Amino acid sequence: MTGITNSDLTLCKSRAKYIRIRLLLLNEHLVPVDELQGVCTSGSISVDAGSEIRRTCSLVLFSKDRSYDIGEYQRIWLNRRVRLQIGMTDPSGQPPVWYSMGIFAFNSCSYTYSADARSISIQCGDLTTFLDGSHGGTLNGTSFTIPAGRDMKQILEDLIKQHTDFTNPLIESIGEYGCQRTKSSNWKENRLDSGSSPEAVALAERDGTDYLSDSPYLDDYQVLSFSGESLLYSAGAEEEIVAGAEISHFIDMGNWHLLPKDLEFSSGTTLLDLIREIRELYPGYESYFDPEGTFHVGMIPTCEQDPLLLDFYDLSPLVIQESVSSDFTNIKNATQIYGQSIEADRYCEVSSVSFETPQLQKVSGKSPEEEPETACLLHLELENFQLTSNQKLAVVIPENLTEQIPASSSPEAAKEGALSFELPVYLRIPVTTSGTSPSGALLETRTIHTIPCVTRESLVTSGTGKITTRRNYPPAPLSLFTPGESCCFQYNKSRNCFIYLGKYQIEAYTEDRNTDSPFSVDKIGLRLQVLHGGTYDKIADSTLCRQRAEYENWLAGRLNDTITLQTVLIPFLDVNRKVRYQTRSGSRLEEYIVKQISFSFPDGTCQITLAKFYPQYPLIIQS
Repeated sequence: MTGITNSDLTLCKSRAKYIRIRLLLLNEHLVPVDELQGVCTSGSISVDAGSEIRRTCSLVLFSKDRSYDIGEYQRIWLNRRVRLQIGMTDPSGQPPVWYSMGIFAFNSCSYTYSADARSISIQCGDLTTFLDGSHGGTLNGTSFTIPAGRDMKQILEDLIKQHTDFTNPLIESIGEYGCQRTKSSNWKENRLDSGSSPEAVALAERDGTDYLSDSPYLDDYQVLSFSGESLLYSAGAEEEIVAGAEISHFIDMGNWHLLPKDLEFSSGTTLLDLIREIRELYPGYESYFDPEGTFHVGMIPTCEQDPLLLDFYDLSPLVIQESVSSDFTNIKNATQIYGQSIEADRYCEVSSVSFETPQLQKVSGKSPEEEPETACLLHLELENFQLTSNQKLAVVIPENLTEQIPASSSPEAAKEGALSFELPVYLRIPVTTSGTSPSGALLETRTIHTIPCVTRESLVTSGTGKITTRRNYPPAPLSLFTPGESCCFQYNKSRNCFIYLGKYQIEAYTEDRNTDSPFSVDKIGLRLQVLHGGTYDKIADSTLCRQRAEYENWLAGRLNDTITLQTVLIPFLDVNRKVRYQTRSGSRLEEYIVKQISFSFPDGTCQITLAKFYPQYPLIIQS
């Protein structure tokens, strides 16, 4: 429920009111087929923003007749869903106001018969149970792989459409910049680095917005259709057709929202497993079903720009009891994350660094590669090294690499050698080849090979209404490597190059220095948490690892600062909404985010867990 009226608040504050429970039985298409009223004697509904199954309920029903038995043609069966509604009315005789509490599936039930009672106890979960294998969602077939380069939003939309009956899921774009709601100070560099075309950035700079509604910086433009060379888009109430235009000029074709790596799944994978795997590639995303049964995937709301659902003067009269809880043992203000560790076949150090024109070996059957005038050559010391396809090589970058860059390598001294960091990098490796002499003696030849280092990226192209992706292997620049750290390469024999895979050990560290936080390092000292294994082992990018570290640090220091309120029934309350409240022991109003709710009826109360609101996390992402 989005709009709260004064009549809703007045009804909640009323000392005398009637509370009703209505159960609408739905078919697999969520169409009502039956209605139950006056049979629910007690129950509870739990809503947890941190749970995969966000909404659960427990009901006790009065068994009127045999139609309440379990059976194919009875009210309770496997193909039934139930929409639970709470109705409230005052003694004036007005019709009840109904509030939807969610759509559920029957998980289990039990009967209790006695001389004076006939009741049915039912446990229900929301529609996520049709994705996690409880009532469906298990994918058929053997193991499979989703290749890198596909739009993650489109992947999830296709899965929901092909394997479920759910219509019109609301799925946001997923990716490194998907969480940004406003332009940061270096937004142009971020856009170009993510693969956006210069034309799209120029238009964004001109109009102060982008031309795609789910682009990294959400705007008012929406692409309506694209056919051949014509593009129809809307900006508010106006619509405009652009003919003969290159679509990449109007649609941000960056690769920030594309799957960054191949994902492999085993037999028996569920839809929820797959959604979770893609969702957790980037920090701060969630998936859930709302009370109307619509499936959502998007960023966890920070609520910074959101209006208050309830202000103090509306919430305070509804409070029966409050308790303040702070778990000091779990409060952390520094986070170290260890991500993916690449298994290398050989490990070596750089013996020396030179800046010169590389002398590339000529490969038979291939045209000679154009040599740059100046490149950074990393000289490696390896014994008995043989070049084989897909061989992985871990290299330790010298700590004094920056000091070795000659000033003459930059034609513009005013830029302090900035161009030097964009020089291409080559590995100069001693390669041993084995053979035999005419007499049969074993011969070993040691030659020096100069091999280029490249990166691997997916480019999105469009034409005649089709959007396709292809691989590209641009040179790896010197700025990609951090002095003193280990990085990993994989040899590609067909291209005769080393593909940069990333750091040998992906890791990131962050600490809380926010002066507004009571948990900052400056105020309570260093409290470190080290995270590794499990989902963290799947982090294969340094940038993602840093974002995840900042997100986990934000969680560890803030969601432990909570209060619990017992209130009268507030049926329109939902999680991830912002309220303002002042505790009885507090001296000022504070803003909180609703994290958990437990509705209890027929006693007409609910227990609410509130986490104190801190507006730091959006700044972390934008920086």
